[in-house]
Amino acid sequence: MAFIPYSNDSRAQVALTVDKMGRIQLSAGLRRKLGCENEEIELILFFEQETRRIGITKEYPGKIKPFRFDADRGYSSVEKFLKENDIEYREGSVRYFYDGTYGGVMAFKAAQEYKEPVKTSLRQEKNGNLERV
Repeated sequence: MAFIPYSNDSRAQVALTVDKMGRIQLSAGLRRKLGCENEEIELILFFEQETRRIGITKEYPGKIKPFRFDADRGYSSVEKFLKENDIEYREGSVRYFYDGTYGGVMAFKAAQEYKEPVKTSLRQEKNGNLERV
């Protein structure tokens, strides 16, 4: 089993957060990737019902009004979008991590979708050592 390094630099994470106020906040890492650090940006939002992923893109053909994210913290009020797609947000914030780009749309998957319960059984040897079964 190999060790996997983890950085404590949360600014490097490419993610977005849905908060209990019905807003989406872009992480500093995502804003850096989009080239809009300390700048307002307009993004088109998508929702994929089957996988429950949120998507974003800067440009999309057609007349779709984009959501405006502020320059200071990267927030946008998206309550209507959340309600229309049955995305629960009133119970607390949900973090969505970058899951790839598909057809020019950056996809984000909820953090709880990544974690599967780990079932571990242990057996204690006579000398006190624990061994996975």
